Amino acid sequence: MKDQSQSEGSASSKHDSSNDSINEDVSQGGLLVAHARWLKGMKMAVAITLILSALTVALTAFYVTKDSENEEFRVQYERAADEVARLSVTKVTTLLEATRELSTSTTSLLASQDAAWPQVTIPYFDRLGTSFSALTETKALMFSPVVQDLVEWTLYAQLGRNDEFYSLQTATGQHVDSEGPYAPVWQISPSLASDHAILSLDLMSLPSFADAVQVASESQAAVFSETISAYNFSEATTDTDNVPHCLLIGPVYENLSLDTSKTPVAYFSAILAWDAVLKDIVHGQEGVIEAVLESSCGYVTTYQLHGGGDVSYKGDGDLHDQAYDDMKVSFELANADLTEASPERVLQQTTRCVYMMHLYPTKSFDTSYSTLQPTLLAISSVLIFLFTAVAFLFLDSAVRKNTSKLNFNISQTKQLIAGVAPTKVEHQMTKEDEMIEEARRQMEEAEKLKEAQVGSKTLMDADEGQECVIAFKGKPIADLYVATTIFFADICGFTAWSSVREPTQVFQLLESIFFQFDDIARQMGVFKVETVGDCYVAVSGLPEPREDHFVVMAQFAQRCQKKMAEVTESLELKLGPDTGELALRCGLHSGPVTAGVLRGERSRLQLFGDTMNTTSRIETSGKPHLIHVSPETAELLKNDGKENWLVLREDIVVAKGKGAIQTYWLKIDPDISNGVSVKQCKAVAAIVSRGDAEKDEVPMTADEKKTQRLIDWNCDILLNLLKKIVQKRSKKNLPISLQRLMRNRIQQAEKQLGQGGNVIEEIVEIIPMPEADNEHVEQDAKDVEIDPQVRDELRNLVTILSKMYHDNPFHCFEHASHVTMSVTKLLSRIAKSNESQLQDQTYGITSDPLTQFAVVLAALIHDVDHRGVPNFVLIKQDPAMAAAYANKSVAEQNSVDLAWNILMDKEFANLRDSLFSTEDDLRRMRQLIVNSVMATDIFDKDLGLLRKKRWEDAFYNNSNEAALTQVHRKATIVIEHLIQASDVSHTMQHWHVYQKWNERLFEEMYLSYKAGLLENDPSVNWYKGEIGFFDNYVIPLTKKLKDCGVFGVSSDEYLNYATNNRAEWEKKGEEIVQKFLKKYS
Repeated sequence: MKDQSQSEGSASSKHDSSNDSINEDVSQGGLLVAHARWLKGMKMAVAITLILSALTVALTAFYVTKDSENEEFRVQYERAADEVARLSVTKVTTLLEATRELSTSTTSLLASQDAAWPQVTIPYFDRLGTSFSALTETKALMFSPVVQDLVEWTLYAQLGRNDEFYSLQTATGQHVDSEGPYAPVWQISPSLASDHAILSLDLMSLPSFADAVQVASESQAAVFSETISAYNFSEATTDTDNVPHCLLIGPVYENLSLDTSKTPVAYFSAILAWDAVLKDIVHGQEGVIEAVLESSCGYVTTYQLHGGGDVSYKGDGDLHDQAYDDMKVSFELANADLTEASPERVLQQTTRCVYMMHLYPTKSFDTSYSTLQPTLLAISSVLIFLFTAVAFLFLDSAVRKNTSKLNFNISQTKQLIAGVAPTKVEHQMTKEDEMIEEARRQMEEAEKLKEAQVGSKTLMDADEGQECVIAFKGKPIADLYVATTIFFADICGFTAWSSVREPTQVFQLLESIFFQFDDIARQMGVFKVETVGDCYVAVSGLPEPREDHFVVMAQFAQRCQKKMAEVTESLELKLGPDTGELALRCGLHSGPVTAGVLRGERSRLQLFGDTMNTTSRIETSGKPHLIHVSPETAELLKNDGKENWLVLREDIVVAKGKGAIQTYWLKIDPDISNGVSVKQCKAVAAIVSRGDAEKDEVPMTADEKKTQRLIDWNCDILLNLLKKIVQKRSKKNLPISLQRLMRNRIQQAEKQLGQGGNVIEEIVEIIPMPEADNEHVEQDAKDVEIDPQVRDELRNLVTILSKMYHDNPFHCFEHASHVTMSVTKLLSRIAKSNESQLQDQTYGITSDPLTQFAVVLAALIHDVDHRGVPNFVLIKQDPAMAAAYANKSVAEQNSVDLAWNILMDKEFANLRDSLFSTEDDLRRMRQLIVNSVMATDIFDKDLGLLRKKRWEDAFYNNSNEAALTQVHRKATIVIEHLIQASDVSHTMQHWHVYQKWNERLFEEMYLSYKAGLLENDPSVNWYKGEIGFFDNYVIPLTKKLKDCGVFGVSSDEYLNYATNNRAEWEKKGEEIVQKFLKKYS
């Protein structure tokens, strides 16, 4: 009975389960029908959206493209109009200058011959007139002396022409009966012998000529007459030549005196057709531009300028297409400054006839920029959407097929899981998302409840406990791995190195190194755990266990050492000095470790356990360039037959929490490790065999290589600034003639600057900065091409400068490069802004790359030929030099003179051509170098007081100076303080950097004392002297950098480092000085 009851119960349970399954299937069937309806509605919505989008995009493309064509039409017209204005004004100016030169040369010639005016005939006039007409494209040239006595002139003319019937006539053909003066056409070229009317014409009878000569007499310059008809000079023009003409009149004087009251004794008159002025000034345009010529004398005429340079006369009056009135461009023909031309000024002219040109586009010009592109784009847009719709239909069909297959696979998978796993597992797998969402909902409700019941501590505690339970319902993801080897690697010297670099440079180094480590890890099957600062953590033996985890990790560590040396050496050119001296310190330890994922934000695999702590101790107790191995890892390597890979460490390591440990250094054969680091091999060899003979050659070779790397780095810095200079200059696009003129002036200035007088006398309070150029401040100049010859000259310059530095411990080429790095960093940190106030905010320093080049070069040369002793000692050592520089800032003045003379050498002519485009550029660079280098003499009291006063005048005293002058004053004093801070930047950087250069300076001073050059032992007051130097100079200087407000966060960074270094020195300084004495005594 019992079995029967159980059987019935089981059958009943199965029946209930079957019913539940059927009900679930029916419910799911209804959901599928509803989903199908929803999906159909969505498809309709998508189709409608595609149609509307197609129309919208098509219309938008059409009108945007059309507007673009209209804008192109306007831009091209404005360019063409500017070219017409420039060339036509140039032609008119050339005509006036040619007439003036003709008048002047004639005056000079006839004055030398003591000509008896007006009975003067110019020799070889036919040739003169023909040449002049060919040069100026005028029709004919006439010479007319000013005649007062008509009778006397008539006799002279009759004799001169052998014509007894000669008589002077008016423009109407009547004999002159008025009083003089007269202006007979005495000579004309080309010769018109067949027409006596012109040769007997009194030009004074022409009102246009009479008015023009009055203006010419008053201004003593060539002028244009009002527009005249070609009828008056029929022989000078063709029968079909009905275009407007005018006379180009130049006065001739009896002598070349500068008397402003002198009167002309004759006139040159050239017959000019206005179409000759407009000819050949429009090229490359398909359409026509209409030019309306308007004079202040009331005459208006219209011309058409064709793209091939041809000109056609359209007619009298303003005949342009009025549809383009809004695009009018006006300018005065005789005015070189086109910005001052205006129609109103032309109409106000009463004393002379001034010509104004008005330019307008035409329909043909407009249509040349109108294409079918807008229509084609609109059609293309519609076709694209049509194609998209068709593709959508095909995609929908493909999705339906794939969905059917996927549903079938899901069904089969559910059946498989139901057959091999408990039901609760299936539910857990299929309802995981619902559980997560439910947990989130409960957490949100708990949070709201906490906010509502803030005063109830008990309730809050309960909620928090519930929240923790809800958040972590699932089982933690963690496991124990008993056989692993962990790798810790730290970059030695990184903290000090990064303190003098830009954040971007710091990340460039870390990314370059760690990217290579990641690549090696992928190749060798090593798992990267994390990076913490400059520490790299990796593990072998998880997540996939492996028996050779210790061998793989040993090889991985060795390859990382090799790659570290390669990367740092290759980056030294970009990241500056000392990059190649960075070293990797590695530690290896083997043992069990717990690995798991801490769920929450940014979850990732992490390692826990004593093995991690021990590996950290092994790494920190290691040495640069070496791989420190724990006893556990060493034992595994020995058992695997790799005992020859190990070198016993001579000293015992005492690790925190571990006590005394006997450790090893890793030494892998290069053939096994695919090559190892040169530095690492030498480091291990130094441990194994202290007497390696190769050590004698390494220091010299290393020094030479280091100097070469410094040269390369300095060249790269200066080359980048040179590219910016060239890029900015290319935007100006000066005419060749103006460039030659500028070049000549620069060459003259190069010979003058630095010759005579002392450098210290050249110091000025204000160096004018160039006008702000916001457009080019942020432009990248890396793609600018520099001539290879200029590159070579730049490298030769830096190389020569490096050789001019003495082998001093402190004042050496490496120190100059360190100062250059600080200057470059501060210049890059200068606050930038996209606003129009950029010039005021940065005092114009960022707007001119030549200014930055000069400051960087000043940093590089500021200690050239430094003898390693202070100025007061140098004065005694070299009295001749001291006398030459008046015992003031001797070393600094000498550095400027030597470096400047090298730069001015003919060997660097191409480099100077690339640097200077104007004489102002050259003089500004000289002044910046002088002020900057002289600012590094911080012990001259007079210069110090003067600089302090200038700082107060710039930033504290209320000045009545102009705003721009104040900006230049601030820029000058800020640059001087910038290079002052850079000269002692080691005091404002990481403690290790400060100690490095502080020791070098002590060494230099102490060696000078031991050599008898210094009277007092520097070690006696070195400790207190450093404290005083911080208090009285360094920290106040950093505060000034902060007060000027242009260096961004660098000012705070420098102030913090200076304050910390001062405090650290106060604690340890006396002990450090004793170590110095012990080392150098």
